[in-house]
Amino acid sequence: MTPEEKINKAIKECYKALEHLEQDNKRMTIGTLDIVEERIQAARWMVINMIEDEEGEF
Repeated sequence: MTPEEKINKAIKECYKALEHLEQDNKRMTIGTLDIVEERIQAARWMVINMIEDEEGEF
C-alpha cells in the first residue's frame, strides 16, 4: 500500500468517526480515530523512508 492509499483510507475513517460522534457513539468514535492515527503514522513513516532513500537521510 502506498502512502497516498494510507492517507485516503485515513480520511475515509475520519468521516466514519464523525458519523459515530454525530450518533453519540463515543466509544466507536475513539476506536475509529485509533485506526486513523495508525494509518497516518504508517503513511508518515513511509514518506520518511522515501525521503531517506532519495536523499540519504531525513
